[in-house]
Amino acid sequence: MVLGVMRRTHGDRYDVATADSGAEALETIVRRGPFDIVVSDFRMPKMNGFEFITRAGPLAPNARFLLLTGDIDPATERLAATEPAISAVLPKPCSRATLAEAIETALSAAPTVADG
Repeated sequence: MVLGVMRRTHGDRYDVATADSGAEALETIVRRGPFDIVVSDFRMPKMNGFEFITRAGPLAPNARFLLLTGDIDPATERLAATEPAISAVLPKPCSRATLAEAIETALSAAPTVADG
């Protein structure tokens, strides 16, 4: 349901690919990448968001990651701050406007091909 909402609300502006699990998302990155932005939930079956980002980073070295979580606490924020690929930790539910702003901010900070 959330993935369908993501496609409907952001698919008009961005090329959106979705996955039902961290493992499927890793496969999607390999198959359909490169991606500029990767949005991940913190709580996923069999893999949390930090584990996913740690595994996805080498597969998408130029991607910026946005992490959605229903439980933003100081420990989560500190952990996210140690991962330079994470552009933002966003609360769930997250409004379309908040997510779009975070995407635009991350895109403006993302390295380009010319940056290396």
